[in-house]
Amino acid sequence: MYVAYDGNGSSYVTSSTDAGFAWTTPFEYGSGPEPQLAAWGSNAYAVSDSFSRTTTPLYYSNNNGTTWNKATTNGGISAEPWIMASGTNVIAAWETKNTDSDVYVTTSTNSGRTWTPKFLLSSAVPDSWAPMLGIIGNTEYVAWRSNPGSDNSQEYVSVSLDAGSTWSAATAIGFAGHDNSWPTQVSVSGTNAFILWYERTGSTSSSPWQAVVQKSTNTGTKWLSSPLILGGSLAESDVATAAVSSNGATMFAVWTNTTSSGNTQVYFATGP
Repeated sequence: MYVAYDGNGSSYVTSSTDAGFAWTTPFEYGSGPEPQLAAWGSNAYAVSDSFSRTTTPLYYSNNNGTTWNKATTNGGISAEPWIMASGTNVIAAWETKNTDSDVYVTTSTNSGRTWTPKFLLSSAVPDSWAPMLGIIGNTEYVAWRSNPGSDNSQEYVSVSLDAGSTWSAATAIGFAGHDNSWPTQVSVSGTNAFILWYERTGSTSSSPWQAVVQKSTNTGTKWLSSPLILGGSLAESDVATAAVSSNGATMFAVWTNTTSSGNTQVYFATGP
């Protein structure tokens, strides 16, 4: 088991190999907050925010977290990074913030020892933010949003079928003319992929929000012409307010909304 946390603005990770009875001494691997973890077998990966763009708060362990090694990457990792693993393959993506944010991605195919040069996914999509990841074998997905907080926002996804060697052009999958929020999660099962996020039902800032899901059944080659509408939702506040999982072509989604009596409730939906 692994736990990462933010302590006084720095990121730490600790692990246990005996069902949580004993834990390693916490290891400080990042000078920024918002730590993220991925693990597969005896391999683990830790990443955190870095606002300098030149540092690389990306570490890997090949011995259940007993020791950690700093990853060698071509270019620093910036803000809001996410990381995910499948077998010996690992994918990390992040945004750059500032006035015109970009989304980058890097991949390792040897359990974190070496990484591909960082690749700019959003070269044709100005003002890109909040990447979220999915991976299964050599197939990788990165979803993100553009122009947050405006009717010009859109939801995008790019797919790699060769473990990050090449990437498809960014594909718009959201509602045009509406405010699309950040993707809360990408779920992958075989050739099926599901992406969940919130979007405003109308083109005004007072329009209510709803939870929506996009779906591909052919490894991201084609997506639904319009997202599936799950139901009303609370306004965007955090990625932790919704999640999607899948098994084969069936997806399972949870999200939050206010009931008719004014109370907050968790909602669930499943379907093809």
